Amino acid sequence: DQFGASASKTGLLFVVNGSMAIALSTPIGWISDRQIKKHGERMRAYIELFGLGLMTGAIALLAFSTSFGMTIGAQVWFAAGLIMVNVPVMSSFGDFVNALGLNSMAQSYGLYNSFWSLSSTIAPPIATALYTRIGYRATVVGVLTGLCAVCAAVVLFVQPLVRKTR
Repeated sequence: DQFGASASKTGLLFVVNGSMAIALSTPIGWISDRQIKKHGERMRAYIELFGLGLMTGAIALLAFSTSFGMTIGAQVWFAAGLIMVNVPVMSSFGDFVNALGLNSMAQSYGLYNSFWSLSSTIAPPIATALYTRIGYRATVVGVLTGLCAVCAAVVLFVQPLVRKTR
């Protein structure tokens, strides 16, 4: 909006995100598996925290972008961080379902996708309301960075508690 980008240029942001996911999912999965095998299960949390750190930095860059090219670069950075968080979380989810002895991996992933879809449905109207009330920069830096902090707290404090109960 601040750069007067056309709809097709704005759509490029989504293409960049998807392209990064395609390009990085397998290598990050391979690296994550190697690091977790080498250093133990705790390494999963460190990989997730590193990804959250990348996402937080990218969010700050997005908020203070001075050109559309800089916004694309921040989107690449954000997508890389997102994949670094998502791949270990998804593999942990599979491990969790298997550890419970459930014979319903597909049903469990269905539940996961339902909650993901719910957040994808609710988040845009909330973001739009915040954007119109407090502006772009405050929404991006305040809300998204806050969400990254909440996710980091979950990784640091809730995940170890869940592992202890297994």
